[in-house]
Amino acid sequence: MLAPLVSLFTRAFAYFVRPFIGLRYRIEVRGVDAIARRGRRGILFLPNHSALLDPAFIVAHLYPAFQLRPLADEHQVNRTVFGYSALLYGSRILPNLERSGAGARDRTRKALQDIADGLRAGENILLYPAGRLKRQYLEDIGSASGTETLVKAVPEARIVLVRHNGLWGSSFSLGFNGEMPDIGAALARGIKYLLLNGLVFMPRRRLTIELVEPDDFPRTGSRAEINRYLERFYNAGAARNTYVPYTFWERGGTRELPDPPQEAPRADASRVSPATRDLVLSHLREESGRDDVSVGHHLSKDLGFDSLATAELVTWLQKEFGFSVDTPESLATVADVVLAAAGQGVSAKASDVKAPPPAWFGAADDRRALTLPPGDTLTSVFLRQAAARPAQPIFADQTSGVRTYRDLVTAVLVLKPRLEA
Repeated sequence: MLAPLVSLFTRAFAYFVRPFIGLRYRIEVRGVDAIARRGRRGILFLPNHSALLDPAFIVAHLYPAFQLRPLADEHQVNRTVFGYSALLYGSRILPNLERSGAGARDRTRKALQDIADGLRAGENILLYPAGRLKRQYLEDIGSASGTETLVKAVPEARIVLVRHNGLWGSSFSLGFNGEMPDIGAALARGIKYLLLNGLVFMPRRRLTIELVEPDDFPRTGSRAEINRYLERFYNAGAARNTYVPYTFWERGGTRELPDPPQEAPRADASRVSPATRDLVLSHLREESGRDDVSVGHHLSKDLGFDSLATAELVTWLQKEFGFSVDTPESLATVADVVLAAAGQGVSAKASDVKAPPPAWFGAADDRRALTLPPGDTLTSVFLRQAAARPAQPIFADQTSGVRTYRDLVTAVLVLKPRLEA
């Protein structure tokens, strides 16, 4: 009894939110009836991903007819109000490999298996082939493997492509300023301008949602063939970066703007030892199947690595070289991998810098001149200094905090048998 009530409520809610969406957006949906006439179960919907809001728009317009289950990014679900909507509509949660790192590999595989089982049982699934927001007005799926995995796991599934056009350049897209949108701040800004415009006078952004069930989709093709087919479909007539005024009195009207710059500084791995560089190149040649891998290659565009393959690469780096990589997203090029192997990688995930603890400044008022203990070697000098000042802080970092002479000597004694062996 509960399931039919939930389904009725979610369909009603989808209808209910459309007038509110219409206060800012004019949406034209094409092709729904043609898809529904051929059946309403076991469909894999594959849309392009222009902005954080397009899942909400697609669900609002397609859920009443298809009761589709969106695939939701765990990072967005856990941090925004849309998380409640995602659970309401039975979203299947996918780990965020770019943020969660290598630890999410097994969870991702399990989630994809569960999704395939649901699709095989007749569920309608909404999957974004790129797995992330697009970074320019043209969709670039790269070597993402999600679509290939599901298409080949459930070959009998119907495939419907969804071309979503018109949101690129909105405050919910990377086209707005090149930075990941803050959905809470963007919603608050939108509500403010709706009120300033008296609700009904705010300029509208025009969107289209077009559904096509192609007969020539390369179901048995390679990942590259599938992804290039999708890119050609999504990019046909793709709208440029479009700015729509937020108030009816703003001058200039709707207009096209240039995309935010994409080029990131190139990593310089020239100072990494040849032995480390050669080991990394050898591994990447083996994994990619290419014999010409060089430091200048891009992991996705040149070597075909998707987020899952890159997460496995992170695991290999940690095992082989002992250096951790916070997020696979920080590895874009072979040079980035070489630097990570040398312990010089840069995380793609921002972290807060901790303030120095009070213990670091414990001897700040000690004005005595430094003295050097006697000794014939650095080791003997250090040990005498440690014996004289065991509680004196000697080094600190963001991970370990403050460490004293006593801490360092203790660590050396613990490691001594291992090093001798």
